[in-house]
Amino acid sequence: MEYSPLAWSSCPPSYLGLLDRVQARAQRLARLKAPEAAAQIIQPLQQRRDVAGMCVMYKAHRMQLLQLAELRLNPRARPSHSTRAAHNIDHQVTVPFARTEHYLRSFLPRYGRLWNTLVRQTDLHLTTSMHAFKSGLLRRCTFNHLPDNYEEGLWGETRTCCLYTTTPTPAHMITGRRTLQCLLQQ
Repeated sequence: MEYSPLAWSSCPPSYLGLLDRVQARAQRLARLKAPEAAAQIIQPLQQRRDVAGMCVMYKAHRMQLLQLAELRLNPRARPSHSTRAAHNIDHQVTVPFARTEHYLRSFLPRYGRLWNTLVRQTDLHLTTSMHAFKSGLLRRCTFNHLPDNYEEGLWGETRTCCLYTTTPTPAHMITGRRTLQCLLQQ
């Protein structure tokens, strides 16, 4: 399940759901065998796929590796008028148009959108090393599938993005739209 996470990232949600069920079953078996280790949280597979994809985007755009030149997306065009997000526009990319659902889930459109979200919400893209980027991504943010009953909170004075739910939802049943959820305060 850990092998080649970027190859799995463009699969249909039904295939990814099968992988997630295998991981959930393994977690249940581990909890039955060792209840004292039940508090240990296993990172969701989708989060691992997204972190791996964001690391490739970082290598292509920030480190400018020649091997990844084909994955480099064009920078987003500057707006003709001043906006609140104008200071981050230089680091955002132009997401290619996706005509089909399959291409929409492929690497460039999917991680181009996630990269732009990361640039708008954090300063992680400005880090100077791959290790700092990945550890900051793992420490501060997690990419989750959230149900439609979640509402994004606004950035407060502590610069923390909060998520609120209107109905109680067990963590293993969370599916739905993709958002970038910043967990820890800066």
